[in-house]
Order: sequence, then C-alpha cells, then structure tokens
Amino acid sequence: MVPPDATVDARSVTSALQTLGLDRSAGWKDIRAAYALKVKQAHPDSSAGRGSRFLLERTLRAYRVLKEAYPVEVRRSPVRSVRSVRAAGTKPTRDVSRAATAETGFGALGQTALTAPDPARRAEACAKLGQTGKRSAAAYLRASLYDDDDQVVVAAASALGRLKVRAAFGDYDCVFESANRVVRVSVVRAAVETGPAECFRKLFVRALKDDDRAVRRTALTGLSRINTAAQV
Repeated sequence: MVPPDATVDARSVTSALQTLGLDRSAGWKDIRAAYALKVKQAHPDSSAGRGSRFLLERTLRAYRVLKEAYPVEVRRSPVRSVRSVRAAGTKPTRDVSRAATAETGFGALGQTALTAPDPARRAEACAKLGQTGKRSAAAYLRASLYDDDDQVVVAAASALGRLKVRAAFGDYDCVFESANRVVRVSVVRAAVETGPAECFRKLFVRALKDDDRAVRRTALTGLSRINTAAQV
C-alpha cells in the first residue's frame, strides 16, 4: 500500500500505478518488478515487438512519481520476481512473460541491471551493457538511473556516456537535482562524454552553480564544447 505523503498528489500516484498495471494495494516490491517488466516491453528488441519510446517515457515518469511517494527505507527492500507482478494484477503478454524468465545474453543483462537483489550485480550489469556498443541498451540504462543505490546510478550514467545516448538528457536533469556529489559528477561527465548537444545546456548551466568544484569544472567543459560546436 502507498505510504501517506502529503507532498505527492494522490491522483498522480494512482495514475503512475495504473501505468505500471498496478493498483493502490501494490507494495514497493511489486512496483519494482512491474517497472522492470514495462521497461522490457518498451525495449526496441523486445521479443513481443512492443518496443516503444512513448511507453518507456511514460514508465520512467511513473517510476519517478512513485519514488517520491515511497520512503527510502521501504524502497531498499529486496525485489520480488516477475511472478509476483502477475499476482499483484499485472498481466503481461505471453511472449513478454516468457522472455522475461527465459532470455539470455543482452536482454538478460538488462533484467539483471533492474532486478538483481545485490546492488553490485546491478552495477556490473550496467557496466557490461555500456560495453556492448548497442544504443538499444539505453532503455535499461535510463531505467537504472533511478536506482536507489549510488553505485548503480554511477555505472548507468557512465554506460550511457560511453554509448553516447542523448535521449537521457531529461533523466540526467531529474537525477542531478537530488543526487549527492559523486552522482552529480558522474551524470555531468556522462553528458560531456556523449558529445556537444544543445539538449545538455540546461544541465551544464545548473551544474555551474554547484557547490562542488569538480561538478562545476566538468560542466564548464561541456558548455564550452557546446558553444564551440555552435560557432562552427
């Protein structure tokens, strides 16, 4: 059941749960499992052919809302398997549910990054996804940016930077806002590594006002590259 939180609109929480195929009785473990399943459905290489950027964006927005509604101590509980999602009311298609339990290789890395109980395993999976050279890994990595463990977020950001995924710019903005120094540096560095793109300007301008020197220095590098590219 959703913990009471006066700062989170009840209608927004209900809508976010519905996006994940859940109701108000869902616990955080159900949400995490449903989240992983929805990200898989949105993946461009989904065996069910349901890859959808729109679905991914809706899923990420819903998860951000629910993270605000649940306290950290609740969110850090171990994650249940996909089987628990069905019990909670989510009804994935036959193809997707079979793929979620039987897939190997690239897709398995993505599921490990989202559902492994051990943060170290999730972080390792993110790093390996970044080494695949496939930008289609972005769906899993963007989802991992909202992990509750900093090492996972850092690994996901680093992998996205390596793959030069510009579509993560909105996620970087959201994560940067409430992150600690290590994560802020990693997110800004990932944006710089992606290459000069106007979509990162907002992040860099905000980072220039950060209290940490490393964050400001990295942001200045990124902003300078954007300005230089604009003059060419």
